Amino acid sequence: MWLQRSPRRAECGYQYYYGRGAKQGTLIIDYQFFGVPDFMHVYYDNALIFDSGLISGGGRFAIDFGPGASTDVTIVMNEGGNKSTNNTEWNYTATVVSGTFEY
Repeated sequence: MWLQRSPRRAECGYQYYYGRGAKQGTLIIDYQFFGVPDFMHVYYDNALIFDSGLISGGGRFAIDFGPGASTDVTIVMNEGGNKSTNNTEWNYTATVVSGTFEY
């Protein structure tokens, strides 16, 4: 299962619900935040499970989640606003590489 989000400009608090049936697993996120720093939060079962901090450039995050009740992982970019700039650009691809699925 994978998801790709295209470059966004000046979006604060952009969020995506990534629901693919997994109640646990590892979320792999390949990201590119370019030259302007951004930050990403990931939530599972309404709890913050990952905070990238304010970073620029590209790379990969591997985030374990579950087991839990939810089948949704929420990815939020620049939650509460990116105070470093109003002109930001980023993209990412998220993939669940393992997990227990319910259909």
